[in-house]
Amino acid sequence: MTVREKLTQEIQKSSDSVLEKVLDFLLFLKSQNNEVQVQSNSFQNSHEQNAAQEAPSERPIWQLFEEVADNLPEEILADLPTDGSNHHDHYLYGNPKR
Repeated sequence: MTVREKLTQEIQKSSDSVLEKVLDFLLFLKSQNNEVQVQSNSFQNSHEQNAAQEAPSERPIWQLFEEVADNLPEEILADLPTDGSNHHDHYLYGNPKR
């Protein structure tokens, strides 16, 4: 006997109040299942779009850094420390400069 047949038998034996609860629960489960499928499809679509966008960019990473650095505004460049390599602990962790 299949699950569907067993459910049909139990439905025939159950009161209307029990059936209302069963129906509510069934609809709840179906809506959860639909949400999971929508989220899964959304994740898969966004992942495929990101992969498609990233694929053409097979340049070396230093070229990407140079491109970003070339597009920085002058006021940001002026605020960057010039002694960052000598005092990186100060700028990263707040240690005193040596």
